Amino acid sequence: SLSPLGLMHDHENQVQLLIDEDIMDWDNIGMHPCDNTATLKIAKNDFFKIILEAMHHTYKIVHLIGEDSII
Repeated sequence: SLSPLGLMHDHENQVQLLIDEDIMDWDNIGMHPCDNTATLKIAKNDFFKIILEAMHHTYKIVHLIGEDSII
């Protein structure tokens, strides 16, 4: 697991972003700006439609069950 903002360093798209389906119900999401001394609160739609697209990455929504889930 890492901050989704770290995808800006994955120029060859080797990392697949998996999003827990519960997050899709949220208005805002929090993530570290590649420095765990701060957290950014970003509108969910801005992250998916602006930031993620600008990084040329896609995502996959997954259903997680419990702490030891297998996707």
